[in-house]
Amino acid sequence: MFKTTENGTKWVRVGLNKKKQVTYRAGDPPFQVEFQSCPKLIGQDPRIDDYYGRIIVSGSHNCVTVTNPNDPEGGPFFLGVEKCGSDTNPSASQQWEWGDDFGPVVFWRGKSKLEEIGYTIDDHSNPVVESGTRRIELGCAQSCASFGIRPKKDFQ
Repeated sequence: MFKTTENGTKWVRVGLNKKKQVTYRAGDPPFQVEFQSCPKLIGQDPRIDDYYGRIIVSGSHNCVTVTNPNDPEGGPFFLGVEKCGSDTNPSASQQWEWGDDFGPVVFWRGKSKLEEIGYTIDDHSNPVVESGTRRIELGCAQSCASFGIRPKKDFQ
């Protein structure tokens, strides 16, 4: 996962806890994912470098999922890992946009499937987390950052 700041790109590692929730700095083990394009998703335009699809946990049939997609607009929304839905038209909670904007970026498409929702950052450009669980908060109420997918070797 990463975010872009005025001073460049800052990569941060996330973990997956025993409840299959995505966390930051909670001591949970990292997990590998892959972006899978779903060309049949509405809004897909082959003329631009944006792709709609889902994020699969490597070696599984599970996807990174927004666990509360119907909460009020602006969130916070939270990430978990759940069984993948359709591989051609996943539910809104499993739809992501991957593109190239000064480097690779990934955003949740939102419940309307027309938004670009990243994770919320604090004044020091660190992910905002839920107190107690350390789950990463998604939403752009204040300031948000895009996700990215990096090889494991980049974090060692």
